[in-house]
Amino acid sequence: MTNHIEQAKEALSDTPYDRVREALQGELELAKAQALISIAEQLRIANLIALSNDTSYGAATVDAESALWQIDNNQLTHLQPDIAEALGIGGGSDD
Repeated sequence: MTNHIEQAKEALSDTPYDRVREALQGELELAKAQALISIAEQLRIANLIALSNDTSYGAATVDAESALWQIDNNQLTHLQPDIAEALGIGGGSDD
């Protein structure tokens, strides 16, 4: 009789949810990593914006502006392609 009890416990503990969860575990970890990378990219952009607005940092301010914007003839023309892509907007250049 113990054998049937053990079999019943195993059958009840191995639910379809558990099998699906195990199968998707790798995809869930990948999704978490991608979300963290996206958050880090947004933080990088926020820091570049803050730095580009503070002229007290001198050359670092110019570097931040260059990282955000493409500059032609000392004019900010459009967003750098990586910045536009990260923000999900079409402000980048295809050059």
